[in-house]
Amino acid sequence: LHSLKINTTCHHPLKPSTSNPLHSLKIKLTTAKFAKPNKSTKTNTDQPNYDTPKLLQSLLVPTLSLSLPPYIPKYLPLSLLHILGGTTGTPIVLRATKSWYKRISLPPWIPPNSIFGPVWTTLYGLMGYSLHRISPPAAAAATIAQKAAIKAWSLHYLLNLSWAPFFFGFQCLRTGLVINLLLLTSLALAVLPLFHSIDPLAAYAQLPYLAWLVYATVLNREICRLNPMVGGVNE
Repeated sequence: LHSLKINTTCHHPLKPSTSNPLHSLKIKLTTAKFAKPNKSTKTNTDQPNYDTPKLLQSLLVPTLSLSLPPYIPKYLPLSLLHILGGTTGTPIVLRATKSWYKRISLPPWIPPNSIFGPVWTTLYGLMGYSLHRISPPAAAAATIAQKAAIKAWSLHYLLNLSWAPFFFGFQCLRTGLVINLLLLTSLALAVLPLFHSIDPLAAYAQLPYLAWLVYATVLNREICRLNPMVGGVNE
């Protein structure tokens, strides 16, 4: 069954069979995919060697391509990943804004709660964009500067995600202020300089985030001032 040959010959009564190539037809069907490999032949384990036609091979052995279509930005996966990580604290924030957070004293210049979601979605998207710009290509090894920038950003991002659980979850307003100060310092003194040394545009894309951190730190400080610590709460 590995090789099937069908020989069909049509002889014209007046002309020899060799005068017309259509009179002699040979069909050979080969299904080498199901044939046993030749032990004497060295096979390539990285790329399967199929002798079937290309169309049949594409049907039997579909391949998964990780490359994105040209109309999809290459930074989109990292942006979506950052946005998805940012949503981990959303349930905590929603519970707090519907309970104890409504009862504490807040400054009159605080924006409405509906503003924070779009702002953070935009900022997290820019984070993924910057990380994409400073990351090495898939086929290249990371430089020392790229490794340092990626490590610094990873720690900074994890610290960013920890703010909502401490501030809104544990009601530790002053711990949240400390986290904001650490975020602001690490971004200005470590992350942005490292990003700028690799790709200036990656650093410039984080300037809105830097401005928002300044605002969030001032807001956090004012909330702490308006709500003194009572019985160990608001530490």
